[in-house]
Amino acid sequence: VLHTGNMSIALYDRSTDRLATPYWLENGRRYPVEPRPLAGGFVGHVIRTGQPLVVNRNFYARARELGSAEIGDPSAPRPANPSYLGVPVMRGGVAHGVIAMYADREDAFSDGDVHLMTTLANAMSVALENARLLDETRRREREAAALAEVGRDLSSSLDLSSVMDRIARHAKELLTADNSAIFLPDAAGSTYRAIVAQGDVAEQLKATTIIAGQGIIGSLLQTGRAEYVNDTQADPRGVQIEGTETRHDERLMVVPLVAGEAVEGAMAVWRTGGAAFDQHELDLLTGLSRQASVALKNARLFDETQQALSHQTATADILRVISASPTDTQPVFDAIVETAVKLLGCDRAAFSRVEGDHYVPCAVATPAGFENDRWTDPVPIDPAANFPSQAIAWKRVVHIPDWAAVELPPRQAMIRRETGARTSLAVPLLREDMCIGVLMLFRNRPGGFGEKEIALAESFRDQALIAIENVRLFNE
Repeated sequence: VLHTGNMSIALYDRSTDRLATPYWLENGRRYPVEPRPLAGGFVGHVIRTGQPLVVNRNFYARARELGSAEIGDPSAPRPANPSYLGVPVMRGGVAHGVIAMYADREDAFSDGDVHLMTTLANAMSVALENARLLDETRRREREAAALAEVGRDLSSSLDLSSVMDRIARHAKELLTADNSAIFLPDAAGSTYRAIVAQGDVAEQLKATTIIAGQGIIGSLLQTGRAEYVNDTQADPRGVQIEGTETRHDERLMVVPLVAGEAVEGAMAVWRTGGAAFDQHELDLLTGLSRQASVALKNARLFDETQQALSHQTATADILRVISASPTDTQPVFDAIVETAVKLLGCDRAAFSRVEGDHYVPCAVATPAGFENDRWTDPVPIDPAANFPSQAIAWKRVVHIPDWAAVELPPRQAMIRRETGARTSLAVPLLREDMCIGVLMLFRNRPGGFGEKEIALAESFRDQALIAIENVRLFNE
């Protein structure tokens, strides 16, 4: 209509301060233009003021005044006295784009042209808003479908790794991310590792250790707050993941996995370039994090159920051994130390009887089998010389979570050299306020035994007492 081969359509994203120019026509030829920050110039002026701009004379002087940057074909000849018309594409009273036209002559655009282009810009704004709403509807449909699929995964599988992998994959796809990961705590709860990771640096993510309070993820794990960071390089909390390249315009979004008031892990997604993360996307990741929290709870309940079943089965097995051995405690002691090794993940379990001022090992088991013929010599009861004597003399459980953190008595120093033991639990057997034996559990790793594990060891102790008492009564 306006007989010009020079026209552009620019769209501005306020959340990222990026100006995209999907359409740039110069001398009848179309050129690609890379997205860039909103600067000065004619387009910047129209975006900021929200008003049409007409420059029918002194084009170059006006361009310098507004800080125009040259784009398009730098080799193309420039007209001596061009004209410019730019009208804003408005939405909600704010300019979100500009339709601009150039002519190679002065006084090219009239008030009627401004009115025509403003009408077209308004029509374009309606079309863009319709397209945005359609995209948003489709996106919400995809999100709802993904959440429903995750829900089906939760109901159909108790394999935590498999469910978490699917959740991480959905997060990466729905949020157009380059990488995603789900971090869970170690046994101590102060460091976190990725149980699953998706993307081009998935292996590096799995290999990294997140320390609570350090880095962006570690800081958010400590506070339990969800957050997105649209420029990780500019964030003072940012740390570089080992084995990955520094990426400009890297964006990170983190949502902790929360159960009640406790933080049990975190979901994280990374995006390089593109649109900035926004609150809607944070809400979506929060929804996925709730699913991940449910998966964690399901896995924990399943593990507890399986653990309780295995404990009940072990107790029943030992009771059967007790009933089958009314005159002999040795099969019972063997069954107890063997079961302790299996259920409590011990590297060695030993049962000793108290005989006078000594204790005598009578059943020793490892994952490889019994060692009853190796540890047979009586050991003097001396609390200063060994841990079992402390449990016997003090008549209480003696728990040493890390042998490296204490001065070892001579016998334990010898055991550590020969077996590699790093933690121990001594449970005394008491009858009428007399200690008649001790159950010793060893692991070759530090960290100690948990409350439930100590309770299970005490149940084994009680079964040993039943066996000893049965044999005593039978002999009487």
